Parts: sequence; structure tokens; C-alpha cells
Amino acid sequence: HGPTRQLSSYHLSTMYHGLRGQLSSYHLSTMHHGPTRQLSSYHLSTMYHGTRRQLSSYRLSTMYHGTRGQLSSYHLSTMYHGPTRQLSSYHLSTMYHGPRRQLSSYHLSTMYHGPRRQLSSYHLSTMYHGPRRQLSSYHLSTMYHGPRRQLSSYHLSTMHHGPRRQLSSYHLSDIP
Repeated sequence: HGPTRQLSSYHLSTMYHGLRGQLSSYHLSTMHHGPTRQLSSYHLSTMYHGTRRQLSSYRLSTMYHGTRGQLSSYHLSTMYHGPTRQLSSYHLSTMYHGPRRQLSSYHLSTMYHGPRRQLSSYHLSTMYHGPRRQLSSYHLSTMYHGPRRQLSSYHLSTMHHGPRRQLSSYHLSDIP
């Protein structure tokens, strides 16, 4: 599309039907709109139907809008159906709008269905609108279903509207 604009797409898929039935799909696409602006998307998914049945999906996308403006999104999810049945989901996204303005969102959740059945969810989001204005929200919840059955929920949110104005909320609950 010109000396700087470029569109590249790459796709690879492989399928096995033998002893380790496997389906693998790989996709990568990159787009350039100038010397600094770049959009990159990466996706990888793998599925196993054999003894270690596993489903894994990986996606990474990054966008650049200038020397500092950056938007990054990262997602990873993994599922195991074998002896250690596990479901893990990971998401991270970050957005920059200038030298100080930043929007960050982080999410992590993990689930275990094996001997230590555990459900854990973690979320963190932070937003900056200037040198001092800040909005932060933090959430963490954990659940245990094993010998020490425990349910824990943690939530923290903080908001700054100026040098002194601040609103803070904190919540914690435990169930043995």
C-alpha cells in the first residue's frame, strides 16, 4: 500500500488423528501504517484429544499510535482435562495516551478441579487522567473446596480527584 503501509498475514494449521489426536492452529497478522504506527495480532490455539487432553489458546495484539501512545492487549487461556484438570485465563491490556495518562487493566483467573480444587480470580485496573487524578480498582477472590474449605473475597477501590480529595473503599470477607 506504499513505501510505509504494509499488511502481512500468516496462518498455519495442522491436524493429527493418530495416537495423540492434536489440532493446532497458528495465526499471525501485522499491519504497518507508518514508521511508528503498528498493529500486530498473534493467535495460537492447540487442542489435544489424547491422554493429556489439553486446550490452549494464546492471543497477543499490540497497537502503536506514535512514539509513546501504545495500546497492548494480551490474553492467554489454558484448559487441562487430564489428571490435573486446570482452567487458567490471563488477560492484560494497557493503553497509553501521553507521557502520564495511562489506562491499565489486568485480569487473572485460575480454576483447579484436581486434589486441591481452587478458584482464584484477580482483577486490577488503574486509570490516570493527569499528574494527580487517579482511579484505581483492585479485586481479588479465592475459593477453596479442599480439606481447608475457605472462601475469601477482597475488594479495594481508590479514587483521587485532586491534591486532597480522595475516596477509598475496602472490603474483605472470609468464610471458613
